[in-house]
Amino acid sequence: MSHILLHWRGLIMRTKIPLEELLDDTPQNRSLIRLFEEDTYNLRSWAHQLDTALENLSNAQKAATDATASLINIIAAYKNQKFPLEEAAYDMPAVTDRIAHTLSEVNSWMDLLTQQLDKCVRYPVSKMTNELDHIVEILRPRFADAASGMTEAEERFARSSRKDSVRKLEEVNNDVFISKLNFHKLSLSYSTRMNSLQYSRYTRLIEPLVALVCAWRSLFNAGYDAFKSETLTNFLTHTQEQMQSIDKDAEEEEKEERQLLITLADLPKLDRDIYYGERSEQTVLPSYDDLQRQGYLRIKMKTGLFSNNWDRYFVFTQGANLMWQRADDLVGSLMLDLTEIPGTSAQAVGENVDRRFVFAICVPLEDGQSGFARRWLVQAANTVDMYQWISVINNLAGSQFKSKNPSESLTSSECGDVVQSHNTDAAPPDTNVPVQSHDDDLKNVEPPGGQPIQFDLLSANEPSSINVAEIMAGGKSLCFDVRFLGCVEVATDQGGDRLTQSVIEKVLEARLAHSIVASTTCKMLIDEDSHSVLLFDRENISQIR
Repeated sequence: MSHILLHWRGLIMRTKIPLEELLDDTPQNRSLIRLFEEDTYNLRSWAHQLDTALENLSNAQKAATDATASLINIIAAYKNQKFPLEEAAYDMPAVTDRIAHTLSEVNSWMDLLTQQLDKCVRYPVSKMTNELDHIVEILRPRFADAASGMTEAEERFARSSRKDSVRKLEEVNNDVFISKLNFHKLSLSYSTRMNSLQYSRYTRLIEPLVALVCAWRSLFNAGYDAFKSETLTNFLTHTQEQMQSIDKDAEEEEKEERQLLITLADLPKLDRDIYYGERSEQTVLPSYDDLQRQGYLRIKMKTGLFSNNWDRYFVFTQGANLMWQRADDLVGSLMLDLTEIPGTSAQAVGENVDRRFVFAICVPLEDGQSGFARRWLVQAANTVDMYQWISVINNLAGSQFKSKNPSESLTSSECGDVVQSHNTDAAPPDTNVPVQSHDDDLKNVEPPGGQPIQFDLLSANEPSSINVAEIMAGGKSLCFDVRFLGCVEVATDQGGDRLTQSVIEKVLEARLAHSIVASTTCKMLIDEDSHSVLLFDRENISQIR
């Protein structure tokens, strides 16, 4: 048994190519070299696989390090963000800053691991792979060529005849010398490299893997020592408790929302009328005692000299004031003070307005003031909404109309039509537009006082379908070159030349007072067929003013 063991140990110790016997080129040596070549090929194949796997691992580690660094930057940037709805009690900036600090420390360890992978693991394996490639791809073909050349030289030497000249015998003998010398050198180099692989495979392949394990162990030990600190433990515990509390509140809120969704899902079955603009059966109460209301209303606004729009505003009460704002505005502004002038009231309009659900807010003239009363034309969402707004406005204004039947309409003798001025490029303007109260005695008609005068001639907002060229070609039209000096709203067609002259004087006085010299040159077209007056640009007749 001891003899076999010693013999086995001897084989292990002598697993190498005997360099002193290479020149003999015995079959045993050739078989041993082929065995070493097979071992080298297999080792080369495995080394390439190992190098590829380590390269993938290194790239993945670099990607993880870069991704972690990017994540840290994003988390740390949270404190610089502006969240209007953020809860200060949660102190999210402090939490994210603490997490970013911890991840930054972890990322430094990951970066160190990446460097160890490149220098202590990949580099030795890559160097070993290059050496194996050199042995297989360069030394192996050279050794084979040298062995073949030596065999051919010896064959030529063996075939030489006694009758050959001395010179030829010397040549074949020299060929044998050169081929054997070349073979001996290459076989020594080739065999020495393959012999060294029996040791370098451990130092250059196994040792890097051990270094990889050591690098991971260092990483995990550093993480263990850092993450078991009392400060980090307290932070994680507090944050987890806070998250649990938030989750509990969120679950309760979701439960309430689900219950509300179930209720709303059944709402169309119980009351389908809520989705209609106007309920099928209206129940209008005679009066309302509410003092607060809000909602969207459409208010008649003027957008040009002869055009107007119904602009949508969100209107709400604030004390005795009516406030308004557009849908995209952040804050509202004063629309009307209902108690500023006694007698301010609201009532539904008559059939002289084409739209439905329209009511008027009338502001009378103050004592001693001459001119026209002011009025707003407002469209509500439906009949109920209209009467509720009327009641709320009358309640806030203290008007006598709050005791009347709200279904009574405002007659034309109480309030005439209104065309309101509005600058579409600016904030909601003061649209208090004068309305002349009708009087049987036309001698008492006075020019408007206090209302705004418009000196700019605006173009129509929407393309007009009116064909000026066709009207002018019709023959029943008159065209004049005019200059636009200004205009003022007059809500009545009664008063004759006296009212017209008074208005002209007011406009001219205002131009003189404000030192306004500029005017707009245009053409005025009077169409007898349609009984209409058109103002259009002198150069471009399609541009209706």
